[in-house]
Amino acid sequence: MILCQECGNSAPSRDGFCSSCGALLDWSGERVDTRILPLTPAAAAEQARRAAKPDPAASAAAPGGAKVWTPGSAQPAAQAPASAPPPRQPEAVRPGQPVASSASGAETPSQPGGWLPTVEAQRTDPVPAMQEPEYTGLYCQACGVRNPEGRRFCRSCGAMLQLPAVPVEERRSWWQRLIDRLLGRRRDFAAGERPAGFRDHHAAGGKSQASGDAPHKRRLRLPRHIKLGKFAPLLIIAGLLGIGLGPARAWVTSEAGSLLGLAKAKVNQHYASVTPVGATASSEDDHGAGLAIDGLKNTYWASELHTDGVGDVLTVTFASPVNIDQIGILSGADTQNFHASARPHDLIVSAAGTPDTVLSFDDSADFQNRAITLRHVTTVTFTVKDSYPGQQKHDIAIRDIEFFVKS
Repeated sequence: MILCQECGNSAPSRDGFCSSCGALLDWSGERVDTRILPLTPAAAAEQARRAAKPDPAASAAAPGGAKVWTPGSAQPAAQAPASAPPPRQPEAVRPGQPVASSASGAETPSQPGGWLPTVEAQRTDPVPAMQEPEYTGLYCQACGVRNPEGRRFCRSCGAMLQLPAVPVEERRSWWQRLIDRLLGRRRDFAAGERPAGFRDHHAAGGKSQASGDAPHKRRLRLPRHIKLGKFAPLLIIAGLLGIGLGPARAWVTSEAGSLLGLAKAKVNQHYASVTPVGATASSEDDHGAGLAIDGLKNTYWASELHTDGVGDVLTVTFASPVNIDQIGILSGADTQNFHASARPHDLIVSAAGTPDTVLSFDDSADFQNRAITLRHVTTVTFTVKDSYPGQQKHDIAIRDIEFFVKS
């Protein structure tokens, strides 16, 4: 087994490239020894049986006291020790002939003379050669070797197996291509890609133009054949519109004009000032209610009945019925001491024939406008619903109230 040092993935010893990162295993791989699995009970019993079986060549002695020579053992000495008589050498006999009996009179089986070789040891079963496993994965496009399932790189050459799919450009519809032609839009082609019927305008007479020459001007060419089929859908649509708009042309013109007028009025709205003739209040101190409609920025109306003016009422009167589309106020006594007195936060606007409307204002010294719809009114009443508390006084102060109508 080979262990990839780049990504840590393990691969068979026959693989040349890593299946995870595609690195060359001869350079970045480390061969590791696999663990030997324990023998099965049947294999362990067979091995014990062979170990317990005695060796017939080692245990059996040669007939007549002859020694048995085994391959690899040393030859016997030429002479025996001096204390022992020399051994009797057996006579050389042919294979198959009986050997003379010994002094005891016992016969020995026929054996060839000299040292006898041992019986050939029992050989193990032959180990079959390792065969290439049959993989069912992708074939490599570079070398043609088949790979296992799930590999990203070839096990033989390291090439990428799963190449990124090339996106297929969706064909545009006929009307989109027609609009591009009419508007003169040109498609951007990739390197080496040319449209159908492309002609090299920088080449003259079949030869490419020299780099130092001035570029050749492209001449306008008229089409030889005009295909009216391309313009048929546009002609049909134009004809249907002409037939359908004939009787309703006056209605379409009037509706389009009215919509255009409304759009212009929304964009360019103008307001005219509506001037009241008098004002009264439920309570007032040295600053009367008329100072809230005099149009001056340095005078104001101040109440003294309720704390912070909540619940005080101011009524404005007009000489004739008027329409009001916008109301604006200036809060506070003056800009230098704006937070000294209370300022209106929510005002309830009431008028005859119109439901009450609550207008909310910010705590700001700037002029603030709020939209409202009042029609044919002669009096407008303001009731203080909520206010911003003052820091020095508890009376509410309003410098100016103005009314506007759309012109």
